[in-house]
Amino acid sequence: MKKRLFIILLGLVMAVSGCQEKESAVRYETAAVATDTSKRVLSASADTIESETGFFYQNEDAVKERSGSFLGSSNELLYDDTMVFPYFSYDLDVYTDKSDPDIEYRYLKNSDSLLFYSNENGLDLGIPLDATKEELFSALENILAEKLLPEGVDRNQLHRNVFTNMYTYIDEDDIPTVSSDFLEGYIIPGENQEARYVVRYIYPISGIDTYEVYEFWLSEEHTLYQYHAMELGTFSLSDVAVDAAEVQGSVEKYCKDNFVDKAAAEKYEIQSQYVYKKKDGKLAVSTTLSLHNGEDDEELIELITSLKSKK
Repeated sequence: MKKRLFIILLGLVMAVSGCQEKESAVRYETAAVATDTSKRVLSASADTIESETGFFYQNEDAVKERSGSFLGSSNELLYDDTMVFPYFSYDLDVYTDKSDPDIEYRYLKNSDSLLFYSNENGLDLGIPLDATKEELFSALENILAEKLLPEGVDRNQLHRNVFTNMYTYIDEDDIPTVSSDFLEGYIIPGENQEARYVVRYIYPISGIDTYEVYEFWLSEEHTLYQYHAMELGTFSLSDVAVDAAEVQGSVEKYCKDNFVDKAAAEKYEIQSQYVYKKKDGKLAVSTTLSLHNGEDDEELIELITSLKSKK
């Protein structure tokens, strides 16, 4: 079974859904998950702790062979395995093309709902090579609206984040070397450079992003290498109640109560903040903090704030 890289977002695709209790009936409880160095659980007794890594298993009920299609491309597929991601509220059945293992489809377990498509050969989206940045984004948004957005998702409420994976090829002591940087924005590669672009469309709730909702990975020639989608059919947000101020207050309280270095509780910076749906179907917010313990000493801590009904 081939090894795969799990990209969690702050790389992967996440959606939230369902009705939530009124704000007055919800409490916000924050617990730390791990640091970027030791991966140690900081609050082992907290019931908000999530699994840190994904894993694969064989789904005995999965269809072993099936046809797959994505944006006009069709493939005959074989079942490989089923994957479980941390945070995600669902499992994905993984299929590869019978004749080309570089083409992969991932469906919601035991369903026809496609949440991930990958083609290392590059899928032609019909976007001209000389398209401007604005024309590229417009074409992607038209593809989303016309072919990929399920009913109930308002394209006007999505906001776009763009990143560039920049690969630089140099010779160090006559040894060919490649370095990579993940940069914010759409950046044109220079000499001895190659770029892949990540165009991500996110649905914000009360000022907090959801985990990556729709994501396109593109080459410089505007061919598609990967597409990630949310959990289809669950993007009904009209009744979702997330109070950004309550989340922030819970995070601040956790830092104040639990940091050994009390000064650190006032020095952290929020790097990212996402709403997601847990395995039990309830909402939570992931907050990544950057702690500065010196000029060059930085530590990342992930906090999970669960939204729980008051007893």
